[in-house]
Amino acid sequence: MTDKPSNQILNHPDHMPNIFPGLKVIGPAVDDIPSFRAQHVNFDARGIPAQIRPLSAPVLQTTSYVKSAYQNCNFPLVKQIEQMASEDLNGVYQNIINNGFGAFQRVELDGKPFYATWSRGGMVWGYTEFIKPVNDDPNIKYEAQVQFGSYAETAMIAGIHSYNLRLPDLLVEGILAGLMVKVFAGYVAEGLSFVATAFAARLGLILAEWGIELAFALPEFVIPLVAACIVFTIVFVGLSYLWDWLNRKYTVRTQFFNWDPTQEWEIDGQYCNNAIIPGYDGGALKFNLPKMLPPGSTVTPPGWSGPVQALDAICFYGESIWNNDSLFLQGLSMCVRVRRNNTDDGFMWVYNNPRFSSNQQAILNGTNDPYTTYETCFRDNLWDQNPSQAAKVVSNTRNVIRYGMDYLNGAPDNLYNVIINIGPPNSAKL
Repeated sequence: MTDKPSNQILNHPDHMPNIFPGLKVIGPAVDDIPSFRAQHVNFDARGIPAQIRPLSAPVLQTTSYVKSAYQNCNFPLVKQIEQMASEDLNGVYQNIINNGFGAFQRVELDGKPFYATWSRGGMVWGYTEFIKPVNDDPNIKYEAQVQFGSYAETAMIAGIHSYNLRLPDLLVEGILAGLMVKVFAGYVAEGLSFVATAFAARLGLILAEWGIELAFALPEFVIPLVAACIVFTIVFVGLSYLWDWLNRKYTVRTQFFNWDPTQEWEIDGQYCNNAIIPGYDGGALKFNLPKMLPPGSTVTPPGWSGPVQALDAICFYGESIWNNDSLFLQGLSMCVRVRRNNTDDGFMWVYNNPRFSSNQQAILNGTNDPYTTYETCFRDNLWDQNPSQAAKVVSNTRNVIRYGMDYLNGAPDNLYNVIINIGPPNSAKL
């Protein structure tokens, strides 16, 4: 994709987001590329790759009202919220698809620069949280943390995923933010056809385009987490434009929320029958959901304290999408293991989307091999009696899991949504 400069008039009132009063536009992001080259003429990686990895699954920041809709599996209200998010952000995403890095502007809030693109109701940005020298590795001189985020004003939802980079030489804040913006702009344009294993190579190619030679090393074990972050970027709370071009017979979208304030959870492995997940050829499903955060504890670009002060519910969020692999077989089913705090304690989720009967699902206490649990659930008919709305107590710490699905059959466009809420211990008597 060729990055083309935006045709916005700098700081014209009609072209400024009403989301963040005081935002100042410095200029099109693509105008900074020559300065990237000039600032790094002495850059020397010494043949040492940068190390990069996502910190966790994305952070979702929203209001108590939206939190309640998801926690109670109120699908009619959730669909309204997702429609509002789509109206806020579809235009922003279309601009990214059309123009790539050229859709973004370099902006400032409170004197701090970052890259952003926006409409009246939504914004997408890349922001360098910090760069600092390190001395714990002779090959690494600097450590940085950079984020990519989205905000839907009407829906009142912000989503952020952050990455840790360990660098053999200094890259300035602007180029790190620009790197995140450009790589994720490419993934937005591709949709769910992306391949997560190419993430590190893409970062290196982008820097090479900008005159900087640096390879990136991405540990194999974090590739499923990278895939989860890319899915989150593409689909952000159900952007409607995505589903318009999905050509699979069935799509199952499952959202995992960790509302537990004391414990981290991990989605850790799956078994699939005629089902594939996008982004990672190995088919691994693995990402961590840290414990719920108190309001005000996330790192956002400067100047956000006013616009997002009402976003008082913060949790870590993961999203997975399955399509049926064979259109001839048509149905699909899967089993996913969810563990608590790197222990063997937790639960299993089993889902069945058959061709000629209603959908089924079950949450089963304890963890096991996903294939074994899958076979047991089908053999012993362990399905929930009310799969649309259910709650169970699981794990040794008695965590309440509230979950549901929007359709048992006949979903519009054959898109089925499942919500799984991991609640705090003893949050309800069941």
